[in-house]
Amino acid sequence: MCGFSIYKTFFFNIYFTFMATKYKFNPETFSYQNDNKLVRYSKIILTQIVAIVFLSIAVFYALSYFQDSPLEKNLKYENQILEKEYNRIYALYDENEKNLQQLEQQDEGLYKLIFGAPMPVDSSANIINKINTTKPKVLVKNNYENLLELQNYLSSTKQEFISFVDSFQNIINSSDNIPSIQPVPNPNLQLLIYGYGYRLDPIYHTPRFHKGIDFNVPIGTPVVATANGKVTKSGRATKVQGIIVEIEHGDYSTHYYHLNDVNVRVGQTVERGQVIGYAGTTGKSLIPHLHYEIFYKNKPVNPIFFFFLDLTPQDFNTIYKKSITAGISLD
Repeated sequence: MCGFSIYKTFFFNIYFTFMATKYKFNPETFSYQNDNKLVRYSKIILTQIVAIVFLSIAVFYALSYFQDSPLEKNLKYENQILEKEYNRIYALYDENEKNLQQLEQQDEGLYKLIFGAPMPVDSSANIINKINTTKPKVLVKNNYENLLELQNYLSSTKQEFISFVDSFQNIINSSDNIPSIQPVPNPNLQLLIYGYGYRLDPIYHTPRFHKGIDFNVPIGTPVVATANGKVTKSGRATKVQGIIVEIEHGDYSTHYYHLNDVNVRVGQTVERGQVIGYAGTTGKSLIPHLHYEIFYKNKPVNPIFFFFLDLTPQDFNTIYKKSITAGISLD
């Protein structure tokens, strides 16, 4: 009971300390007012709590202002990556645009060389205008897609240009291997030409197939290769052919008979217009002349149709009429 009395007295004192109503004289109102410590302490504690809350809010906003949040850090990092990617894309764009301009210049130059006129404007080349030249980061994705389209166009254009150049070079190389000039000088078209086809043999006086054409020229007249090629025969052949030169030109081959002398050897590479020998009267020959043949894939063709680099249409008409008028051959 003694211990209980002690606790009872302790709590009773605490109660009266905080809860007991006391009065205090207020000199301003000349009256007594309640002086409750709990109320006073509660006000003090509440004031401190409010101050702490406002202080915490102020500190939070201050820290937020001077220090990035995790979300802001991620956004800034993403922006840095986008900016680097943007700069890389524009560097590629500048390089590809320069390459495309170089290809266009080469293409235009080649077009002028072949056709002798300016190349028409290709509207598809305006694809480079799709690249937005402003630099907001939000355009990186769209510009990257446009850059890929430009790269694809540049790649296809480059391949087409390479293919065209290769084809053009093949055409040039092929044309160099096609017989296309007269084998002897004939500037004024005054030479008598005995034509291709069935003709009267000048010795046996019987009709036979004449596989070439005959140029009535003096002994010693220079004879030239009519296309680029490789010499396969050179020197004396049969009693009919006399001294000859034969040249391979790929699908074509040219034969030069009744020469007086040769200027090339077997295996030698010759070019169009190069002197390969001199006209004569060796072999079965009625008078000095050059017998000239062209074979295409081992079949004889009329050489009169292979002077297109030498003759205008009017000149060809003149020579063609001469070749079909003569009803005989010279060998």
